[in-house]
Formats: sequence, C-alpha cells, structure tokens
Amino acid sequence: ASASTSPPLLRLYGDSVGTAATSDPSMADGNLMFVHASPGADSITAYVDGKATSAGALKYQQASGYASVASGSRSVTLRVTTGAATVYKGTQLIRPAGNYTIVAYDLPSRLKALFLEDNSTAPAAGQAMVRFLHLDPAAPTLDVKVSTDLANLFTGVKYLGASPFVALPAGTIALEVRASPGGKVLKTLPSVTLSGGQTYTVMARPPETGTDLTLDLLVHK
Repeated sequence: ASASTSPPLLRLYGDSVGTAATSDPSMADGNLMFVHASPGADSITAYVDGKATSAGALKYQQASGYASVASGSRSVTLRVTTGAATVYKGTQLIRPAGNYTIVAYDLPSRLKALFLEDNSTAPAAGQAMVRFLHLDPAAPTLDVKVSTDLANLFTGVKYLGASPFVALPAGTIALEVRASPGGKVLKTLPSVTLSGGQTYTVMARPPETGTDLTLDLLVHK
C-alpha cells in the first residue's frame, strides 16, 4: 500500500474511564491502566485479584486511566462483556510506585493482551516522554522519525515490540513511520501535539477497514 497521511489529530485514548490515581513514590502501591485497542471487539472488563476495576467495561479506544494497585504479585484477568470469555489471565509483578499498562489488542477472533512497564519518572520541565508500540501483525519492522530530523526517533521496532521512552520538547511535531531499515513511508502524522509533563505511547495497530497501517496516541494519566 502507498504511504498515507492521517488527519491532523490522532485518535486519542486520553478520555479515561473511572478514577485515575496519581503515582506517589511514598506509597507502597503501583498504578495500572487498561487499554482496549482491538478494532471491532466487544467491550472488555478488567479484574485485579478477582475484582472488577472501577472503570467497568471498556469500549474500543477507551483507557481506564491509572488506578492504584497494591504492589506485589497481582492476578490480572481481562474478559469480554458478551459471554465473559477470558482474553487474558496472568500474574503480574507490580512494583511500588511503578506504572504499568495492559493493552488488549489484535482482531476480535484472536484477542490477546500485552503487559507493559511504563515511565515512572515525571518528564523534565517543557518535555514530554514518548514511546512507540507495534501491534499490527501485518506490518513490517518499523522505524519512526520526526519528519524534520535526519535520525530515527525509534529504529527497528518489531511486532509486539515497545521502544524505550524518549524525551521530546513539548509542542507540535510531524512523525513519519517507515518500513525498516530505511524503507518507504507507510504513514505520516503531520500534526502531533505533545504537552509538557505528559507521557505518551504511539501505537501502530490493524486498521478497522482496509490494509493501511493505523496509528493511535495513548495518553498516560
């Protein structure tokens, strides 16, 4: 497929559902958020140690926001609303003051989940923290760069790979996503606004229709 350009605004997962909790290093709890990133899939409910989270059922492109979770080994389960089929069940280590995200991804017929450790350090003044997450099984290994820069921002991110977080100045940038190494441009995002002090994940995922790579922006809060 030829390179495509997204509208100036990405789809934002920033409208969090439920009550978000602010990470406090003095507390023994960690913070855990859930993201529904499977196009066409039913709503999903997250359970920690057998109890449903306050966010309730998340629809596609909704995020729970961070919720406080006791540190230690926690049993985490994701279930679709209709039929209560289990998408994910596992034990995850939550560190004190750590931030974590569980993403439900892939097509409805083969829903899966990915556990990610997030940035737990506040960005410096005037900076935002950004990483890239590859969730499209049909896409090649990917490079990501700010269109005005020569060097890649992220290089060689494979399917199910997550780059490290990098600091970028707050403001509006344009991003290019290319087949790696140095291949053709698969997607251009001409206007991505980053707020100072905020943490983001740019996610590549399967499209709802067609074959073009789709990118979404997750706001961690």
